[in-house]
This record gives sequence, structure tokens and C-alpha cells, in this order.
Amino acid sequence: MSSKKIFTPEVLSSIPGMVKQNMKPGEIAEKIGCKAASLKVTCSNYGISLRRPGVMKGVAKRRRESRPLILSKSAVVALHLQAEIRRVDVNALARNLLETIVRDKLINAVLDDASAS
Repeated sequence: MSSKKIFTPEVLSSIPGMVKQNMKPGEIAEKIGCKAASLKVTCSNYGISLRRPGVMKGVAKRRRESRPLILSKSAVVALHLQAEIRRVDVNALARNLLETIVRDKLINAVLDDASAS
């Protein structure tokens, strides 16, 4: 007695399209005739993302929201001065500084905060 294979190559290749149509995992599972848990495990095994475009949960979503940085007036003046000297846009300079500090793991060094290591 053999059971019908649900996750055929055709079904697996159709899942990303259903995700792009904003279908939830439960809806996809129902459509292809399996349990949501089986769908999640199978997709994980095959490297198929079930995350809908633009949908994030909780903390990850809050971290990605764009909020303006509030800087002291003296910091803004110093950044503008350095940008003028380097003949670059002040926003590009600030972005480059912050990205370099984060990328090169220099936060503790810049803040002279060895206790945070």
C-alpha cells in the first residue's frame, strides 16, 4: 500500500509563487493537501522560503523601521565641516562612518568601552 507523494518537483516549484501571492503557509498547505507543519519542514529541507515579501515579525520589524538619528548640534557642525573638507555629502560621510564602525567591529574602541567586550 503506497501513499501518494505530495511534494513532487512541480509542487515544490509552485510554492515560491504562492508565497509571492501573499498566501500564508496554512493556505499553501491546504491548497496542496498537507499539514502546515509538513510544509514548513519540507520547505526548510529544500531551502524554500515561506516568508512573504515585506512581512516581518516583532523585533526584526522594529529594528528595520527607518527613524531619523538625533545628533547634537556640535556633532552636526563637525560632520558638515569634515564633509566640506572631503568634498562629500554630509549624509554619505555619516553613513560611511557608521557602516565602517559596525563592519569593522569598532564600537567598543570608538566608545572607549572595553567593559562591553
